[in-house]
Amino acid sequence: MRLQDPQAWLLGDTEVLLTEPQLTSSRLNIELYKLLENGVKLTIDGKPIPLSPVKTAESQHSHVVEFRFSATHTFQSPQEIEIRFPKSLGDVHFSLSRPVYSQLPAGTAQNFSLQH
Repeated sequence: MRLQDPQAWLLGDTEVLLTEPQLTSSRLNIELYKLLENGVKLTIDGKPIPLSPVKTAESQHSHVVEFRFSATHTFQSPQEIEIRFPKSLGDVHFSLSRPVYSQLPAGTAQNFSLQH
């Protein structure tokens, strides 16, 4: 993360510059949340889609913070998804899921293949 690098901020490589008082863990989480909420850009088939925050349980590990967002759309069969994260975050690990819709009759089981 490059949130405390004044040179990166001056060169336009980061969207946010945090000062020393903002680097407490609770304040940092707030600033990261705002950066994600305002800086992540998602498009589906070329149309911008807003992200909504999803409440998550507190992590069992003090060094791990999870931010989860969700998006909904009305496309019947989306062909392309594009996502952009703020450069300030550095490399980002993310997960993209594709829902499987099915109706399950009462009392029955359904197997889902995880192979493509």
